[in-house]
Amino acid sequence: MKKQIRVLITGIGTVAAQGFIKGVRQQDQFDVYLVSTDARDDNAGRYFTDAFYKVPRGDDPTYVTEIIKVCKKEKIDILFPGADGEVMALSQHKQLIEKETGTMVAVSHFEGVKICDDKYLAYTYFAKHHFKTVPTFLLEEAVEKVKAGGLSFPLFIKPRIGTGSKHTHVIHSLEELQEKASQVPIPIVQPYLGAWKEFSVDVAADFNGRVLGVVPRTREEVRYGAAYRGVTVKDPLLITMAKEIVEHLGLIGPINVQIFKNLQTGEALLFEINPRIGATHAHTIASGLNTPYLMLKLFNGEKVEPRLGNFKDKLWMYRHWDEVFVEENGQRLPRNYTLLN
Repeated sequence: MKKQIRVLITGIGTVAAQGFIKGVRQQDQFDVYLVSTDARDDNAGRYFTDAFYKVPRGDDPTYVTEIIKVCKKEKIDILFPGADGEVMALSQHKQLIEKETGTMVAVSHFEGVKICDDKYLAYTYFAKHHFKTVPTFLLEEAVEKVKAGGLSFPLFIKPRIGTGSKHTHVIHSLEELQEKASQVPIPIVQPYLGAWKEFSVDVAADFNGRVLGVVPRTREEVRYGAAYRGVTVKDPLLITMAKEIVEHLGLIGPINVQIFKNLQTGEALLFEINPRIGATHAHTIASGLNTPYLMLKLFNGEKVEPRLGNFKDKLWMYRHWDEVFVEENGQRLPRNYTLLN
């Protein structure tokens, strides 16, 4: 008889959390009872889990209290964050949740999460510890550098705290920089690396921060911040960079590291870390690194050895739309078609 593990995945309305579901459902060692939460109850992801609860947003003062209620009611064994907005709250209150519920909260330590959440703080951390990174400036500093001739266009402006492609702009003049800055919450400015290749690197780290696996993949086509087309790449430099920064920060679980690489010179620069499962982790799972499954094995007390470079190289992913149909009473209609082999 399979051992049952009761798992909670938050932010089930996100693409990342739905990738987590795929990892859990593609293993058959454990009987996983999967519970999900989200700030909205009108989402597709909930219909792929065994139970769903609507909870406040991660920045709501009652969020942690509601998560504790769900963990107690459902007797949750282990909790994984699926949305950026909840990682901070879960990390900050990790000990409280675990003490009150007995649930393991599979989230990185608070200091590491704070660094990852703040893009300017992450830049200063990377630079201080000699990790190559994209130069990043606060708005006032960028304007001064432009006027002094120390920073040239095009530039890239984005929020200091935030995810996806919302409020991001390529800038071609000082006037445009000052105009767009008023539309971006807490803006930061970087050189525009349009000629460089962007890589999203999925990392699996155990509960002690030891990296078990790394899968770099390209983002050939991006919509709303998520890749719709890309390919896995066995690039030793990207694998090493991602492993070293994750272990240096002491992050755990599924982690997503974003890196730019100049394919002509071979130079690579860190620019972001997301301390939760990546939005396109389904691609990584298909290539051979099923991080959710590895986390379940670790939770079960099993020894999992590092498997760096052990994944399918040059595996393409083409994402497509699908639908979930739900009747007025909440009943999900079954799919009436199958994909051709």
